[in-house]
Amino acid sequence: MKRIFPIALAFLLWCAPVFAADPVVPDISGLVEDIGVYIDYTSKPVTIAWDKTEDLFITKYEILAYNMERRTFVLRGNVPQKDQPSLTVTPILAGHYIFYIRTVNENETDETYRYSDWSHSLNSASVQDGKKWWIYLYIAPPLNMEIVE
Repeated sequence: MKRIFPIALAFLLWCAPVFAADPVVPDISGLVEDIGVYIDYTSKPVTIAWDKTEDLFITKYEILAYNMERRTFVLRGNVPQKDQPSLTVTPILAGHYIFYIRTVNENETDETYRYSDWSHSLNSASVQDGKKWWIYLYIAPPLNMEIVE
């Protein structure tokens, strides 16, 4: 029982609610062109990485994952400022995901200056070499079927 409390506390701190407004989801209608689609199963870990911000006042990054089919944010996380920031997640819901990231200066009390604008994976201005992307996950199939005697 004593071990469960620190683990639960760490999970709650990592998934703490984001108090500032959620980003605006881009309108995606009709034919989707020039977007890389990464396809895998829900059981596979996915690592999202981005370039470190050189601003010395940045203390962490907030990351959100938006599921297009459910039209909701299904993951909220915080990543401390580090040399090679990234986050590995294992989504359990099938569908298309767009990822959002912004920088945070936790030492700033004025919310106007505490958060940057959101960058997301479908914005060619915020992705490497202008290659927009999202992830599509299928529900994972059963594995290692065998006859048991």
